[in-house]
Amino acid sequence: MVDLETPVLRPLVWLGSSKKNLLAFPSGAQRLIGDELQLLQFGGMPKDAKLLRWVGSGVIEIARAV
Repeated sequence: MVDLETPVLRPLVWLGSSKKNLLAFPSGAQRLIGDELQLLQFGGMPKDAKLLRWVGSGVIEIARAV
């Protein structure tokens, strides 16, 4: 029998105008970033994400190359 744990959804904290800026993106870009944010909230790490340790613990930047 496999013991599956209930996934834990980590909190998402918006800094400054980051949420407002995201809402100004085209809907397709919003969807992609939203998917990556949700992956982070469930403990994953998107391929386009990098840790910003110089900012603080748990701070991650999502930057998709165009």
